[in-house]
Amino acid sequence: MESDNALVKAKDGNVDLAKPQLWPVRAFPEDKKEPHLRDYWHVLYKHRWIVLTCFLVTVITVATATFVQQSIYKATATLQIDKAEPNILKFDQVSPTADKETDDYYQTQYKLLTSYSLAERIVKLLRLDANPEFSGKGAAGPASPTWTWLVDLVGSVYHQPPAQLSPGETSTTESPVVKSFLKKLEIEPVKNTRLVKISFLSASPELSAQVANAMAEGFIEHSIEQKVGATKYAGDFLAKQIQDVRAKLEGSDELLQKFAKQKQYLVLDEKQEQTTKQLSLLTDALMKARSDRLAKEGLYRQTQGQDFQSIPSVLENALIVDLKKEYYRLQAEYRKLSEKFLPDYPTMIALKSNVEEVKGRLDGEVQRIVDGLRSSYEAAVKTEHLLQVSVDKQKQVALKTNDDSIQYNILKREVDINRELYAGLLQRMKETAVSAGLDSTNIQVTDRAKIPLWPDRPKKLLNLTLGIVLGLSLGIGLAFFADYLDNTVNKIEEVESTFALPILGAVPALASVERRKRLKGTTNGQAIESFELVMHHDQSSLVSEAIRNIRTSLLFSLPDNPPKLLLVTSAEPGDGKTSVSINLSIALSQLGGDVLLIDADMRYPDCHRLLEQDRAPGLSNFLVGDAELSAAIKPTTIPNLYLLPAGQSPLNPAELLGSERMKAAVDLLCQQFKHVIIDSPPVLGFTDSVLLSTFADGTLLVIRAGKTVRDAAQRAVRTLDAVNAKILGVVLNNLEIHGNGYSYYRDYHDYYHRKSERRDSVMSHRDS
Repeated sequence: MESDNALVKAKDGNVDLAKPQLWPVRAFPEDKKEPHLRDYWHVLYKHRWIVLTCFLVTVITVATATFVQQSIYKATATLQIDKAEPNILKFDQVSPTADKETDDYYQTQYKLLTSYSLAERIVKLLRLDANPEFSGKGAAGPASPTWTWLVDLVGSVYHQPPAQLSPGETSTTESPVVKSFLKKLEIEPVKNTRLVKISFLSASPELSAQVANAMAEGFIEHSIEQKVGATKYAGDFLAKQIQDVRAKLEGSDELLQKFAKQKQYLVLDEKQEQTTKQLSLLTDALMKARSDRLAKEGLYRQTQGQDFQSIPSVLENALIVDLKKEYYRLQAEYRKLSEKFLPDYPTMIALKSNVEEVKGRLDGEVQRIVDGLRSSYEAAVKTEHLLQVSVDKQKQVALKTNDDSIQYNILKREVDINRELYAGLLQRMKETAVSAGLDSTNIQVTDRAKIPLWPDRPKKLLNLTLGIVLGLSLGIGLAFFADYLDNTVNKIEEVESTFALPILGAVPALASVERRKRLKGTTNGQAIESFELVMHHDQSSLVSEAIRNIRTSLLFSLPDNPPKLLLVTSAEPGDGKTSVSINLSIALSQLGGDVLLIDADMRYPDCHRLLEQDRAPGLSNFLVGDAELSAAIKPTTIPNLYLLPAGQSPLNPAELLGSERMKAAVDLLCQQFKHVIIDSPPVLGFTDSVLLSTFADGTLLVIRAGKTVRDAAQRAVRTLDAVNAKILGVVLNNLEIHGNGYSYYRDYHDYYHRKSERRDSVMSHRDS
């Protein structure tokens, strides 16, 4: 059965070498799949500290701001405002534009409730200017020293001493007490009713109820005063207007009578009607003549061209159509006979004469139609001109008549208006006298304000709820944003989909394993000090089990001929290739055969330090001829494991590693050892790994989860693929097993490990 990762034999027929069949790594196709709910959970768990920090900071900030705020009480009084009909003067009968909609009336009342004059009246009535809550001196409630200092500073900058007022004058500047009062006042209309709620906010519950009731009563008094004042003003206004309108009515009536006698009103009216009718008839005739002239002008314009055959009158003429048919028939007959007879043949001469005769008749008929169109157009132009002259003359007559009629109508309209105004003012004067004795209002209190028992703000439960929601939303948003910016490899699925390479194993993060042990209480007081020798120090750990899985994957990657010479490299420094090389070498040595670890990272060698061996003599000393190969290979304290250290750092490590002496040495070592592991430098930035990969049986690419950038790893794979390196697969190092969907791995390991411990305990008990 073939698959995308199936192993195929080398093209040269050498059955000892096999190469994994890889996808085209230059394209790096990614399998698109729908995100699952657990994917979102993994993102949140990965950035859990961001979510938790944002949540705690937001909630603590909101809670602190909520509980340090001063308690504010809110008392509410309810008014009913009915639509007031204008009983004094109905301006809609005098001026049609003065009509106001009901909505405008109520909006005006709402604005009056928040007016400066009404607020100033209540402040003086209740003497709130002496209240510390409004004056700002000794205000009740906690306030921070910083805030108090800022308020005093701003007040000292913008405070201006009040101007000295003479007796009887009122202040022309805004009072800060009134402004503070208006900020605490709330007007809320009840939807679809005539009710309006007057609420006042204060640190004192008694004061909030007192001010709300005072506002309701003060607004009613203010409304009554306005109505009484308007009634008195309207009476004085109407008396003055009646005198003026009477004088205007007498004068306008006198002018109308005088003008009627002078212009003979009845004759003028009859003449105006006749003049207007005659002008209308002439105008209609002119429009028809103009339309007829335009139509004929269009036909005449068509005759100005060379081709008369396209003129509609020519095309629609029956005689012309018949002559054309006869002309075309004779021409066809003439062409047909010309094939048999010469032009001077009598029949041909007669036929040609007939053709010319028909042609002449056709041209004459067309010219007759063209001349007719020209004559018709010229006649239409003359007719239009005559009618235009008549219309102009009639307009002058009509204008003169209209001037006289307009003057008369103006005088008559003025008389009618003055008469109507005079009658209306007399009627309103009587109504005003009646309204002056009334003391009613359309506003009444439906509910008086009660002293509140509980503060209205701050709303602690609501603020805390909003703080929790905001903190979670902000934390989750930042978590997903951080994950969006993260371009490193973090999951096994990303390796398989991004690089089109098989995953040979995943090494869990040592810190994650130790944290898991501490949570379960299974550390036994022992902790793994370093990852580099975990296979030697703690073979039962989860990390060791992961290394053994990698060892198994490598041995079965080429079933017919397991890789003997294995190159371990990475894309960038710090991915953990050296640690993987050492632990993998230890794992292979535990199978019983001799294993050699070659430290080919001559620039930054580290294997000799971790395995506690001397750095020189080493590989570089052998390649330059300063030492024998057998002298450079050193046994380690780990059974079956040998080390060939890097040696002294040369100036040209790439030339040494790519030399024939290196290839010969590797071939010799492969014969002496069961497995040879080469720890090489990173692929990017150095050519050492690329050169070594050309004669290795297989290359193992180490990627560090959460550190290796996808683009860097892709460039490394492309670089190795360009030299036909035998890439066996990828090892994902330092994988966080908590919250990444790999809990099953640790759970299975813990289960079998506990089961093994119980079995060993039972066996020990039986032996004792």
